[in-house]
Amino acid sequence: MYTRFITYDLNYASNDDYNELYKLLEGYKSKKITESTYQIDTSESLEVFKNKFYKATHNGDNVKVIIKTDKGMEVRVIR
Repeated sequence: MYTRFITYDLNYASNDDYNELYKLLEGYKSKKITESTYQIDTSESLEVFKNKFYKATHNGDNVKVIIKTDKGMEVRVIR
């Protein structure tokens, strides 16, 4: 099981529908840390995880995942 943190800035939130993103967060039973940062526990590979969030957001949004590696905490860009 991996603990990951997803954080985002939805640049088109006033014009676009982000229901897919919110359903995805709900499906993971994520824990809200801040307005746009969530803790998620999952056994999914990082690529599968990132791909789901990529599909649930739009070009121009800023989406990142924070992960623990052998080197410490790292930020990986999704969008």
